[in-house]
Amino acid sequence: LNKARAAHWGFGYDKDRRGDNDNNFVDDYKNRVINLVGSFSDYDWCNANIDRLGMMLAETVYPTTTPQGIQDAVRSDAFMTADEYMDDHNDRRGSLYDGGYEEMWDTRMTLSPGNIHEMGHNVIGLPDLYGHGIWVENILLKDENGNPYGGTPLIPNVDVVEHSVPWTSATWGYPDQLGIGYTPLMVNNHLWLDAFTAGLVQRYAGKRKGLGDYADNFGKMVPTKNILQIFDVNDESLKNARVYVYQCANSCYIYMPNKYYADRPKFIITDGGTGNYLIPTRTESTWDDWDTDGVEGSVNCLTPFDRGAKGEVTSSGIHWQSGEMLLLKIVSNGQVEFQTVPLTEMIIEYFSGNVSSATYPIRTSLTSSAVPPQIELPEIPDTIKTTNLRPVAKVKDVPDKPGELVLKVKKGEVLTFDGSPSYDPEGQMLLYRWDGPGGASFEPVRTIDTSRIGPGEYEVKFYVIDGVRYSDVFVARLFVE
Repeated sequence: LNKARAAHWGFGYDKDRRGDNDNNFVDDYKNRVINLVGSFSDYDWCNANIDRLGMMLAETVYPTTTPQGIQDAVRSDAFMTADEYMDDHNDRRGSLYDGGYEEMWDTRMTLSPGNIHEMGHNVIGLPDLYGHGIWVENILLKDENGNPYGGTPLIPNVDVVEHSVPWTSATWGYPDQLGIGYTPLMVNNHLWLDAFTAGLVQRYAGKRKGLGDYADNFGKMVPTKNILQIFDVNDESLKNARVYVYQCANSCYIYMPNKYYADRPKFIITDGGTGNYLIPTRTESTWDDWDTDGVEGSVNCLTPFDRGAKGEVTSSGIHWQSGEMLLLKIVSNGQVEFQTVPLTEMIIEYFSGNVSSATYPIRTSLTSSAVPPQIELPEIPDTIKTTNLRPVAKVKDVPDKPGELVLKVKKGEVLTFDGSPSYDPEGQMLLYRWDGPGGASFEPVRTIDTSRIGPGEYEVKFYVIDGVRYSDVFVARLFVE
């Protein structure tokens, strides 16, 4: 037991003195409130959640774990009163503790998937996998006529949400293309011991490491030789196709509205007639690294997700709402199809023991070409062939560097933010991106009607994209009274 990861629980009232937390442990016992485990004691109920997590660990058997499941364990180590919710479900007062949890249940007659979910974060260090989805408005690839692929049958809209996503992996609140798949299975509390997260827990079993410690190594957990094994409409090898590989950019903070694909392929590959497409270890010369200010041209790239002027391996950003993905544009026999390869799939191969070389099957509705299609790339203006500086986000009547703009308003006021003064040093057309109360918007001007939101604290964020690079982020903290 001394090797099991420690969890401790907080109980009592929340800061607003409302909700289910009005009934604390003592009240439940006095009032003989029976729970799922046939007890009047909520301590027993909390420990039942620990037991369920332990069962999940033992039952999770993948190529990324042992044949006996995940060889790790969790124990209840302390209970404490908590007048307010513990910050981020995490209490750092004791070095021996991996995480703490406030009351978080709808009824004592069920186990709380919410508690089990949070224990996954703070006790065994699991990341959420919410963020493989990306909005079609942020897929900036265009066809041979200069029209966006996003919103077409090749990269379709999904009408369930205002700004729809064509792909998801484990995304709460956003559907897959049929609306019946992975997301509903994970809905609400997202119990997510899949092959990737199971491998992550098993790799670090028994070690007291935080989620950030894992994330620093994700970029290094990619096999150095990666092959796309592409199949045609008849499930035979797709030969002589041309594959354009695009990499997702995470701008400002990581969430669906703030991830995009620039119309610059990082790799262009063919198979030599074999059906196996080896991802190169050197980028295309026209690929522009959005994380720096210069145009590097071709750089070494040990794994498909490497970034930086020297091609060094870096963390690729799988943490809570992230999900780095490669976008594949496959061209064959006059047809086009799009596919994705998540970083999680590559790390699954690493956890499964394929450390140096891995193959990823991709099935398409295409037919083989007699010869590889001609390479087609968007024309790059001369003004940005040698230098491409970041655009500048400016909001009208706000100083260039205000720090953090703080606004205090009464409920019912209407606020208008005008981002039209933003500019690009090379004069490129800008894409506007706002996020905040009411979701995202893509126009220069953002209006917020505070009568439509409740009192509280909000953030309004604004940045611009020049098609490849993104600006610094303007942030306004909004306090609605």
